[in-house]
Amino acid sequence: MKVSVIIPFKDKVELTRDCFVSFMEINREISFEVLLVDNNSRNSSREEIKRIAQGYKKVQLLSYPYPYNFQKICNFGVTESDGEILYFLNNDTEFIPQSQGLLARMVEKCTESQIGAVGSLLLYEDGITVQHAGVFYQPGGYAGHIDVGKTVGDSFSGAQRYMPLADGGRIVSAVTAASLVVERSKFEEVGGFSENFLVCGGDVDLCIKLNLAGYRSYLIDSGYIIHKESKSVKGMKIAMNDFIMSYKSYIRNFDLDKGDLHHNVNGDI
Repeated sequence: MKVSVIIPFKDKVELTRDCFVSFMEINREISFEVLLVDNNSRNSSREEIKRIAQGYKKVQLLSYPYPYNFQKICNFGVTESDGEILYFLNNDTEFIPQSQGLLARMVEKCTESQIGAVGSLLLYEDGITVQHAGVFYQPGGYAGHIDVGKTVGDSFSGAQRYMPLADGGRIVSAVTAASLVVERSKFEEVGGFSENFLVCGGDVDLCIKLNLAGYRSYLIDSGYIIHKESKSVKGMKIAMNDFIMSYKSYIRNFDLDKGDLHHNVNGDI
């Protein structure tokens, strides 16, 4: 099956280059196309990305010349793609040797009939600290990253250690679209990303829509990707609209009696 990799970007040439080139070098065993979706970059930035992309096959450089809306950009990328599998990837991520084979495992998992969105373990730039190990819900329409701040590796111990499961993954309530794989048919079944979100929240909402349609979200933690969190949208404020839309969405999938159904959390996000 063919994977359509959708990478939105605006300027930030070094970030986008590191994401794109590292992806291409690590994922040689996958049948894929890459769609680099430019959202109003400067001409110099766009030309530099174009120059970098020309050295590789199976790459399209697209333009989305409208105001920033992450969800609309991703949906636009989908309309221009033709893979049976969709992979949404932030341009502030980077593949490293520990990422080898991760996408193949994500793709294999997402094709299971009961699975919707599949995410991956994301670490901060230090390569040992968890940035994302799935998403959990809390009362009041809030969501947070599971085990954020914990450390990974045999040299760490104690309460703040993150322990990957022996089978390489787990059911979670949702995953982030910084690295999210889903079958096109399932994505289209639930209407794709809701374009009522502007900056963030649409990825968790997508997972909720998939969950309500009978699919479960899954986190692969055998291997990981570096996530230079929010550098691609540094300085951009989250609109109040997104908080309101998130509340309306998240509360649909929160059990008032049991809390988050897949993660036992104590304390604040």
